[in-house]
Amino acid sequence: MQVLETLSATIRTYESALIGYSGGVDSTLVAVAARRALGREHVLAAIGRSASYPQDQREAAEALAARFDITLVEIATHELEDPNYLANPTNRCFYCKAELWSRLGALAAQHGLAVVCDGTNADDLHEHRPGLGAGQRAGVRSPLAEAGVGKAEVRAADHAAASQTGGGWRSVSASAGGERQPASAPPRDDRLG
Repeated sequence: MQVLETLSATIRTYESALIGYSGGVDSTLVAVAARRALGREHVLAAIGRSASYPQDQREAAEALAARFDITLVEIATHELEDPNYLANPTNRCFYCKAELWSRLGALAAQHGLAVVCDGTNADDLHEHRPGLGAGQRAGVRSPLAEAGVGKAEVRAADHAAASQTGGGWRSVSASAGGERQPASAPPRDDRLG
């Protein structure tokens, strides 16, 4: 799988990595490539746990991490305590991601991991994604984007893995619960997850 090799070559330039992991196709590919490129002892995947992250998605993410022998931790995030996030503006993802990257940056430092990575792919850089700004401010690395890997290549790699192993890393994308709510309506726990 050429995409996996290209991505692994980019990740090998990192000494170690904490992966902001959702269980979606992009962050799972990054986690799998990091595990292969750096070894289990140099990679940690982390899920931000909050009401905005659906329980069924978390369970699927946990199963995928176990399947690929990726060390996974959950860390509580508190975006629902941020009045900026609660106002639910069109850039609410910025506030959610700022909270996540703040927590994951501290976790990476605690574990002595050199970089924090996300699943941003090259195509995401050309879309309206306010959360990317939060990642950039926090120094988050985006190995898929750095390697020039876009959505089509990620999906093709997933499908190739599925045909070779009986299951890819994930055949659907994952989004936060807050992304499924209309902007301007305050996020509510009963509409999340």
